[in-house]
Amino acid sequence: FSGSCSSQLRRKIFDLYENNSHNYKVREVKKWYNHDEDEKQLYIDDIRQSKFVLCPKGIASYSHRILETMALGKVPVIIANDWVPFSIPEENYFVTIEENHISNIAQILEQKENEYEQLRDNAIGVYNKYFNPGICYSIALNQLADLYKNQLQYITSDLLKNRWNSRKFWKNNKWCIEDRI
Repeated sequence: FSGSCSSQLRRKIFDLYENNSHNYKVREVKKWYNHDEDEKQLYIDDIRQSKFVLCPKGIASYSHRILETMALGKVPVIIANDWVPFSIPEENYFVTIEENHISNIAQILEQKENEYEQLRDNAIGVYNKYFNPGICYSIALNQLADLYKNQLQYITSDLLKNRWNSRKFWKNNKWCIEDRI
């Protein structure tokens, strides 16, 4: 895992594992963006040399690292108790580790070693089926078309009129309705 320290969980992972062993590599990166080409290539090389890639939560429970890992044909290891898996029927393409078990990451992944090839193949299949740039946009458009088709019966002239006559706005940390009249 290489990444920035954008959460307390990541800080704990760096503290526990930054002294690399021959079995794993953990490196803290001191910047969040504007990586030069060498840094980007090092990130990709680290993933390619791995079997399992830690994807701990940072600012949010989702990490872009999940899809990057799958795109490079490796198994994402999700460490975020509040992460919600993708809304797809496939399973068994990632490993989850509860946040309070991060001191056991190495042992947990050693136990998953015999499942690695199946997890990897599943991760590659899921990526190619749903997230590959050549397909993901058409999937999103089809889902929007289905949503429109399924919700069309509920869109009435009264509903449109009511939405036109009022609008939502953020006030005092909650959504409010303000009448235009």
